[in-house]
Amino acid sequence: FFSSRRRHTRYISVTGVQTCALPIYDQEEAISLANRIAVFNKGEIKQISTPQELYENPQNEFVADFIGEGNILNAITTADGIEHKSLGKITINTGLNTNQEVKILIRPESLNLSKNPSGTGSIQDIVFAGSKKNITVLLDSGEIIRVYADKAIELEKGSKVNISFNPQDLRVFKK
Repeated sequence: FFSSRRRHTRYISVTGVQTCALPIYDQEEAISLANRIAVFNKGEIKQISTPQELYENPQNEFVADFIGEGNILNAITTADGIEHKSLGKITINTGLNTNQEVKILIRPESLNLSKNPSGTGSIQDIVFAGSKKNITVLLDSGEIIRVYADKAIELEKGSKVNISFNPQDLRVFKK
């Protein structure tokens, strides 16, 4: 099926068709074939953009959850950013009032883990996936996150860990 759709898409592009709408329900296929994607929810367009822009800068929680893998967590805005129960205070410009409940998005590949007996999360599962390890972490806040770590990382199930990331990789959404 995939190669058939790819052949048809190639035919359309070679013959000079300017615009073509393809309803695609497989996000990997859509991301690999499209120049621009419209994300719909219940008949309403939530965002139209390039696949990379949708992944890196979703405009709302629905698009963030729909495109790619992501960790969506609860947080509160502060004067200089946000605060999460397990991740702590994070300095980032939200443009929102303080003490506002928000959702934050952090992609699994943006997270780093380091073993620490007094860490804010504990390893629940580790799955070797070739070039990486897919690690499930239970945060002290009770939330579960996924982390894509280098295959060489040495952590064991049950280990306490600290979680770090570049604040610029964080996306904040109003609740």
